[in-house]
Amino acid sequence: MPYKSGKLKGQLTNAEIKKLIRGHNKLVDIKIPTGATRETLLKLVTSNGYKLDHEKQALIPKVAMKRKPKVTLEKAKELTKPKPVTEEQKKKREANKKKKETERRKREGKLIKAGAVLGRARAKRKKSSPKVIKKVKKIYINKGDDKKPKEAMSQAEVQSKWADIQANYNIDAGDKNRVDNIVTQNDRITKFKVADGKYLKIKYGDKTQVQIEVEKK
Repeated sequence: MPYKSGKLKGQLTNAEIKKLIRGHNKLVDIKIPTGATRETLLKLVTSNGYKLDHEKQALIPKVAMKRKPKVTLEKAKELTKPKPVTEEQKKKREANKKKKETERRKREGKLIKAGAVLGRARAKRKKSSPKVIKKVKKIYINKGDDKKPKEAMSQAEVQSKWADIQANYNIDAGDKNRVDNIVTQNDRITKFKVADGKYLKIKYGDKTQVQIEVEKK
């Protein structure tokens, strides 16, 4: 409805002007700029060869031409009224919705499965470390070119290395007992050292079986 009071009394509102233009656009295209003001809308109507008749609530061509049809607000409302959704369109929308939901569930299922596999792998790694230390008779390094094992250090040498490390690094009492036990049992050790001044590493074969964080005294 047009304004009922104020300086614009009797004139169409901005929303009604837009409705008229949109209705007109169904017949002849006039593009409404984004964020158009009232002044912009009025200029738009004039520049496209129309005048706005507030009393008749219509866009009227300045020059009567077939290509510039007369558009009333009532006609504009009819032209811009949303088209009813058909049953076929409803079914299509529902099918698309179900398809998207199925795809979403599949993606979630894959993520859950991947998380479970990763969790099991981590649990397995955690269970397998540290490995049970088995008692052997000698300390060996990796096999040489002749494929025969070579003794790396004597028991005395291992004990000497362990004594040096204890003298220079702080080691937790529980960890110290573990290493004492390893040295006493004379296990199969290929490396026995403080790596990068941060960790005490005792290596059996190809894998580090004991790793203890240490700090200099």
